[in-house]
Parts: sequence; structure tokens; C-alpha cells
Amino acid sequence: MQAIKRFGGRALFAFFIGALAMITFHQSAVGLFREAGMFPVRPFILSPSGPLRVPAVVNGAFWSGLWGIVFLLAFLPLMRRVMPEWVAGFVWGFVVPVATLFLVVAPLKGQPIAYSQPWGSMLRIALAHGFWGFGMAALWRGLGGERR
Repeated sequence: MQAIKRFGGRALFAFFIGALAMITFHQSAVGLFREAGMFPVRPFILSPSGPLRVPAVVNGAFWSGLWGIVFLLAFLPLMRRVMPEWVAGFVWGFVVPVATLFLVVAPLKGQPIAYSQPWGSMLRIALAHGFWGFGMAALWRGLGGERR
């Protein structure tokens, strides 16, 4: 029973870290890319999104929280054996959620693969997600995720 409580607490904390990293690191990257004229989307979009019609940034934070559980509790312990945590976070964020978005989510929504984005746009999307992954690893370490 204690192990279940411990895992539940770690999962909740990982969810919080994933959501927080999206709001801070990912959205900051989106804002920087937009200010540099490299990204058409502005950060912190409050227009309704998703099936529940909540603000897009809240919807993104929710999904980022779920991804945070997967990354921080399953992938990070394995990846840190071969690379530093911050590199693992960036690589994981750059590849896994973006591949899922482009190759699974887009077709499920009836859209073409990668939403027909040009290569440069796909790279910037992947970079923003990489910064989010970096942020998850940094916040997990900085806020004591390993001690939970």
C-alpha cells in the first residue's frame, strides 16, 4: 500500500512538473520564436481548444502533465544512464511528443501527417518541445523530484 501511495505522489508531482514546464519553458520558446519572426503562433493562447473547450494553454498544460508522468517516471531513469538529464529531456521532448503529434494525432484528427507543415516549421515545433523536455528535467531535478 505504501508503494502505491509513493507512486501516486510521484505521478502527481511529475504531472505538475510537465504542466509547469509547458507553461514556462515551452511557451517561452514559442514567444522567442515568434518575436524573432520564426513562428506564426503566439504563446499563451486563451481561445477555446480541445473537446472540453478550455483555453488552449490549459489544454496544452494538461497533456504536457500526462507526458510529464511518462517521461519523468519511465524514460528519464533509463535515459540518464547514457546521457545527462538535461540532454535526455531535450532529446525526448524533441522526438517523442512531436512524432506522436505529427504521426498519430494529426491523422486521428483527419489531418495530413505533420499537418502538412514545411520542414522549417516542423523543426521549430520540435525545438519548442525540446525546450519543454529540457524544462521538465531541470524542474524535476531543481524541485527535488528524485527525493519524492
